[in-house]
Amino acid sequence: MKSIEISVCSAFVVVWILLDIVYLRSLWNASAQPQHFVDHYPIDFGAEKDHPDIRASHHRLAPLRDIDRELYTIRINSWERPEQLILSVNHHSKCVGAKQIQVVWCDDQKGDPPEEIVQNPKVVIERHPANSLNERFNVIIPTPTLGILSMDDDVLRPCEAIDSGFFKWTDNPERMVGFEGRVHVDKNGTWKYGYLSSTEKANKYSLSLPRYCFLHRDYLKL
Repeated sequence: MKSIEISVCSAFVVVWILLDIVYLRSLWNASAQPQHFVDHYPIDFGAEKDHPDIRASHHRLAPLRDIDRELYTIRINSWERPEQLILSVNHHSKCVGAKQIQVVWCDDQKGDPPEEIVQNPKVVIERHPANSLNERFNVIIPTPTLGILSMDDDVLRPCEAIDSGFFKWTDNPERMVGFEGRVHVDKNGTWKYGYLSSTEKANKYSLSLPRYCFLHRDYLKL
């Protein structure tokens, strides 16, 4: 009787181990294959023209090169405050990770960029006829790196903090990695933008502002 019980127990243990092996192998195979949002949510490509968000979800990003894992390009807007722009450019040009600083100059009606900026060896001036913060997403001059630090001219952060955010982005280049978090709020079943006070009250965030964030250059082409 005891031998039968031992045999049954042994068979049970063997089956349990085999099930564990099958389960672990399935996890291994799943982790070995890249998972994409679009793989789980099939979308009709014929609707892309009417839905730019669909086009974005199917966009394939260029893989990072060696330079893209070490250096980044800054795109900074001008907005009628040259003193602030000079201060920001001078600070960020000292960060060793900044390969190039593209100043999106939208103040042509106010004159030429300050000489202090033009003479900076890391700076490239990109002139735009429209005076809009959104012009930073309208790339005219090719960027030397795939990693872009999109920023306003009134934000200053230590180079060490910038590097920390940048290397987090290199681990997740398909995502936006930023320093200015905000939370969305539900208003009668509709998502609305939550201001800083809402974010601080909730003590959490669900989105990042583009006023100081890293993102892949290919997203600027959408």
